Amino acid sequence: MEELNIILNEDEKKIIQRKRWTKSSLDEHHKLCRKIFLEQIVPYLEKNPGYKQALLKRILPIVDEGNFYNKITDFLYCLSKKNLIERRKAGSTYELFLNCKIDQIKTFISSSADAWMRKTSTPSPRTRNIHCKFYPDWKERIVDYFGEDTIEILKSNYPNLDLGDIGHSLDFEMNDALKQILEKYWTDECEKELKKYLLKWGFFADETFTRTKYRKILGEKKLGELFNEVNQHAREIEISYCGELKFPLPSYHIPYYYIGSFKFKWGLKPEIVEKKCKYCNKNFIPIWDLSSMTDSIEKNYPQIKSLNEVDFCSQHALGNDLPWSHNHRSQCKITIPKEKMIQFIRELTDLIGFIPPSSFKEDLTYLNYLNKNEFNKAIILLNNMPPYKKSYYSPYGYKEVFGSWLKALIAAGILEKDSQQMIFGTKVLANDGHECLSLGEKTIDDWLYSNMIPHEKEPIYPGGYLRADWKVGKFFIEYWGLKGQEDYDKKILIKREIAKEYGIPLIEIYPKDLPNLETKLKILKT
Repeated sequence: MEELNIILNEDEKKIIQRKRWTKSSLDEHHKLCRKIFLEQIVPYLEKNPGYKQALLKRILPIVDEGNFYNKITDFLYCLSKKNLIERRKAGSTYELFLNCKIDQIKTFISSSADAWMRKTSTPSPRTRNIHCKFYPDWKERIVDYFGEDTIEILKSNYPNLDLGDIGHSLDFEMNDALKQILEKYWTDECEKELKKYLLKWGFFADETFTRTKYRKILGEKKLGELFNEVNQHAREIEISYCGELKFPLPSYHIPYYYIGSFKFKWGLKPEIVEKKCKYCNKNFIPIWDLSSMTDSIEKNYPQIKSLNEVDFCSQHALGNDLPWSHNHRSQCKITIPKEKMIQFIRELTDLIGFIPPSSFKEDLTYLNYLNKNEFNKAIILLNNMPPYKKSYYSPYGYKEVFGSWLKALIAAGILEKDSQQMIFGTKVLANDGHECLSLGEKTIDDWLYSNMIPHEKEPIYPGGYLRADWKVGKFFIEYWGLKGQEDYDKKILIKREIAKEYGIPLIEIYPKDLPNLETKLKILKT
């Protein structure tokens, strides 16, 4: 199948790139979309039946924030309703097939498409638009709010930054139709949590709040109802909108901008701190650079009180830098020698004090108990390491090179050669010879052994059919390494009930506790 290339002349490019809109310029934009659809896309679909609709987004001009693509998909939707085009479901997209001659499509689009779209089209929230009035002095208002010094610092670190990126929602005045919808789904609790979130994670974290905390407070069902109501009443809604000059404004943006407007009403200002990334030495501003990932930072950096305490830029804060091109995985070759990969495992194991899990780059909570200096060393090391297995962005990982994480650990000398991969973990010998069914169990058993604490492996609970992991004196110790699996969770509840009934003090350990066994098991030393 030959590739589809959209060709635009210089005048057409100017129409697409326009940022200020009038009625006449919007008409020009619509006519251009129609022309390209009829003269370039439809003939291509005739020659290449089954072309996937989602691929259009990759090759259509995106400088107008996707509105070009939205108009093309509106045409496809209307044509499918008239059975002139078949949109056959294919995964998360559609395969496109022409059911008629090109002339019939041209006739329909030219004569009645606009009226048909207004009458019968029911596009998704991503294609509904809101009528907006723009302030002509929006730049001056944004600069006046933030101050020239703040704008200059942001621009010096992020030259491509648009003032609209930081100033959207500065003036958010809505008509009664929109106000009634939004206020119905906004509570005192929402406002309280938003203020607390912004005070901790910074001025620019409102979008992440909407994606995460607001979703949790409201619930998936009510959140869906909110977006649907905004979408259904889009034609009745008007807002005065200062900042990011997008027109028309997609309806699904509205709840985000409404929530973002509160920080301006409260008079909050960003606390700008310039830092240098400890991995790449790039200058960055934490509250801006990391604002879209505060949920991940909150999970993996529990010791910090604000984003300004993070010492790594957004590309490297979670240890995910890759030593290869992100865009051409198939063309990449292994660049890290096998010996170097082994060395990385040894260094990470020595640094954290126990055997790292195969998800060592996916979930960093196992690093939570390191002090800041050790934590930063671990992040630098993780940025140098390939992941456990290949993904969309990475051409290889430890699994592809060694066969499995177990084999990589054996190659690094972390585990003995007779260790075995089991269905639910790794069968391995602890340092005292005890047989353990996971690397987490081995970590705990080795801690008991190194602290010279006598321990019995797999003692039997009263009743005679369930076993604990260890017994130390009167204490039973359990390592819940598979919590979250239904049958396993039921067994946890049964063991807790037995321990409670017979007065057995039960010490429960989870994977997140492995780095902090000294605190978790200190009672055994007394």
